[in-house]
Formats: sequence, structure tokens, C-alpha cells
Amino acid sequence: MRWLAEFELDCKEARQEPLALDYLELAARTQAPAGRRPIVLHSYTLAPSEKHGGSLYLEIGGSDRVGFLGSLLTGFAFLSLFPEEMKIATRAGTVHDRFFLTGIGRTSPPAHAQQGLERWLRSLVRQ
Repeated sequence: MRWLAEFELDCKEARQEPLALDYLELAARTQAPAGRRPIVLHSYTLAPSEKHGGSLYLEIGGSDRVGFLGSLLTGFAFLSLFPEEMKIATRAGTVHDRFFLTGIGRTSPPAHAQQGLERWLRSLVRQ
């Protein structure tokens, strides 16, 4: 299995150094394109795991929409987290997905990646 996420930066009119930006915060507050709803999570569980030589276990529940999984995978890539194992399920418009995420080169994810993921997930939860 192979997947790819790309980000393209146009820095011609940048008022700030591109590497100093908090891209997750920026993505979280950016409006979704017309006709496309943002990801909405009802719940999530995030915990360290010994599986795959050290990984993060993530279980999410949310409202399904076109592009839901792609948006999640893009967010993971933003944090240099990569799914080592995925179980994807959708029932009656509700997503119930599980992931084991590793870092670059199948390494155990660094603490800052876990913290970034936690912040991003919190911003997606709607009660």
C-alpha cells in the first residue's frame, strides 16, 4: 500500500518565514471549500502502543463525508505520522476508524508529533 500527501507553499508575498508558521492551527481555522464540510469528530482515543515497534493508537468516531479519510491522512502527514495499520468502518453515516501511526522510517512517533495530533483532534471534536 502506498499513499501520498503533498503541500505546496507560495512564498512570494509572505509576511512571515514559512517554516515559523503553525500549519495545523492555520488549517484548522481555514474554511472548507464551497460544498465541502470540515471533518467533525464525535470522539477519539489516543494512546501510546508497543505495536509495530512503538506507535500511537488512534480510534476516532465522527460524521462521514466525502474526503473524510483523505483529510485525516493529510493531517497525519502534516505531523510526519504514517499509518502502519488502519481499520476503516462506516455505518449509517458514522465513521469508526482505528489507526496505528508511526513516525518517519517506521520509528516510534516523537512526543511533539503526539502533542500536535492531540491539539488537532481536539479542534475537530464537536459535541
